[in-house]
Amino acid sequence: GGGDLYLNTQSAPRREGAVAAADFDFKTVQQDEESMCQCVFCGQWYHERCVRYSSSTYDEVPPQCPNPCCAERWQTFDKREAADLHLKMRARHLPMTPVSRHIQQYVDKTVFGSPVGGGLGSRTSGPRLVVRVVSNVKRKQNSTPGFAKKYGTKVFPYQLKNIMAFMECDDETDVAFLALVVAEFGPDAPEPNRNKAYISYIDSVQLYHCPSCKMRGRSATCTTECSSKEACAEERKEVVRRVLIGYLDSVRLRGFEGLYIWAMPPNDLHHDYVFHMRPIQQHCPSPQQLDHWYTKLLTVAREEGVIAGFDSNAHVEGDPEDTVRTLPASLFGPDMSLRHVPQFPGGLKVRALEAVLSGDRSDDILSPRSPDTSHRRSTDSPSTTSTGAPGAGGRGGEWRQAG
Repeated sequence: GGGDLYLNTQSAPRREGAVAAADFDFKTVQQDEESMCQCVFCGQWYHERCVRYSSSTYDEVPPQCPNPCCAERWQTFDKREAADLHLKMRARHLPMTPVSRHIQQYVDKTVFGSPVGGGLGSRTSGPRLVVRVVSNVKRKQNSTPGFAKKYGTKVFPYQLKNIMAFMECDDETDVAFLALVVAEFGPDAPEPNRNKAYISYIDSVQLYHCPSCKMRGRSATCTTECSSKEACAEERKEVVRRVLIGYLDSVRLRGFEGLYIWAMPPNDLHHDYVFHMRPIQQHCPSPQQLDHWYTKLLTVAREEGVIAGFDSNAHVEGDPEDTVRTLPASLFGPDMSLRHVPQFPGGLKVRALEAVLSGDRSDDILSPRSPDTSHRRSTDSPSTTSTGAPGAGGRGGEWRQAG
C-alpha cells in the first residue's frame, strides 16, 4: 500500500478560497496486490497476468515459464484432460458469427489478397489474423428527460457488440491488437434510432507485426525488439482500416440506414479506451490527424460503394484550432428538428443535445444559422451521417449546438 493526504472535513475550519496543510491527515491506502505464481521447475516468481495464468482457471496446472528449458519440461507435464483442453483454446475457436465471418473474409481479401483458408488465413502459412465478435448482449437506451418531455418517452433496444482482432503467435497464444465496440439499433427500435448503428470505441495497440519483422509469429512474451517499426505500423493501420470498412459493409448488407462514429483520440498513451496502456513508442494522433485518417477511410468506402456518402463536424483544413465545431445539418432531418437526432448511449452529443432540449428554448426547430456542411464532404471528416445506404456519421471531439 501507499500513502496519501485526505482532507479532514471535521476538524478543518471553513475558509474562503483556502485550505491549510494542517487540515489534511495522512492515511495508508490499501491497494490490491498483483496475484503471483511460481514456476515449478526453476522457482522463478511472476505476476500471473505477465505469463497469462490464472490459478482459478488452470487449477493444478502450473504456469508456463518463459524460460525455454522450463517450457520444454512444461510440455511433458501431466495435465488433466479437461485442463489441457482449456489451455489449448485459441481465438479461432471462438464461434464464428455472420458479422465476424464477413469482416474476416473482407480483410483476408483486401489486405492479404487471399480468401479465408488461404494466405495469412491458412494455418500452414504462418501466423493468422483472427477476427471474432467476443460479446453480443442486449441492452436498452432510454430517451433523455429533455427528449421525453418534448417528444415523449421512448425505449431504444439495441445489441452491444465487441469485435476484436487477434494475431496468432508460434507459442500457441493470441495477441489482441484491435477492439471495436458498437451499438446496433435494429428495426424494432423506434425512431430516430431505428436501423442505426453507432461505433462508440475503436482502440488499437501496436502489437502487430508484418511478415518482414523478426517479431512476426514469435512468442507473446518474446523480448526481441520490432525490426520493421514503420512497416508494422503501416500494415496494422491498413488492417484496422479494412476491419472498419468490412464492418461498414456488414452493416449495409444487414439493412442499416446509417452509422455514426465517435472520433476522438485518447489524450495520451496512458488514457484507456479498451486496452490498458499502450506501447510507449506508439504514436498518439491529434484530433486533426484522426479526422484526416477517417476522411481517407470513408472516401475509400464511398469509392468502393460500401457507403453512399458521409457528413462530418470535423475541422476543415485551414480552420483555426479554436473554430466552433457545429453538428452536421444532415443530422437533423429535412425540417431541422432535434426529434431526428438519434439517442445513443453516453457521449458528448447526448449531453449537449440534452442541455438544449431541457433548456428554456420554446422552439423545436434549430436556428436557420445551422451550418451548410455540403462543402465538407471531401475534407477532414471523421464522423458522418448519410442517407440511403449506410454512411459513417457522428461525433468527433467537441460538439456544439448551432443557433
